Amino acid sequence: MSNFTDEDSLIVIGQIVSVYGVKGWLKVRSFTQDPDDLFNYKPWALQALESGKWKGTSIKQYRAHGKGYVVQLEGCDDRNQAELLRGMKIGVNKDLLPEPDSSETYWRDLEGLRVVNLQGETLGLVDTVMETGANDVLLVKPCDSSIDEQERLIPYVGHVVNKVSIDEGVLSLDWQADY
Repeated sequence: MSNFTDEDSLIVIGQIVSVYGVKGWLKVRSFTQDPDDLFNYKPWALQALESGKWKGTSIKQYRAHGKGYVVQLEGCDDRNQAELLRGMKIGVNKDLLPEPDSSETYWRDLEGLRVVNLQGETLGLVDTVMETGANDVLLVKPCDSSIDEQERLIPYVGHVVNKVSIDEGVLSLDWQADY
């Protein structure tokens, strides 16, 4: 397994959830829009829980299992080795992902954007995006120029989103400061 030194070039696309059986198989969760795409992006890098360092790995074999997937990685041939990988994030090089359409944005590109409402008030910075089932939700945390120190959960839906400007680092929303 090789080391990945440029961590900024990696994006998390899944996670190892648990071990499966005694021969080194692992249950994995896909974070890709189409869960099958988890296996279209290679090579994988795994992020160590303690150090946060990334190490490269390759897939020996995988298959659908229930509502998810199980995978066996090269060099992981027994349950004890598999246990050491439990909870690790699965990353791939960002360059492997397709460019989004003009109407689409990757969640990772929203993180860190300054959130401004139509009145020009800064509500904070996008910390993360969460999938809730009904719609995606932005977790907006206060920043130095925020109008208050309040964290906000704001739905990321068409009638709320006014404009996404990755180049300017701004996400404009139709959202009142007192919501």
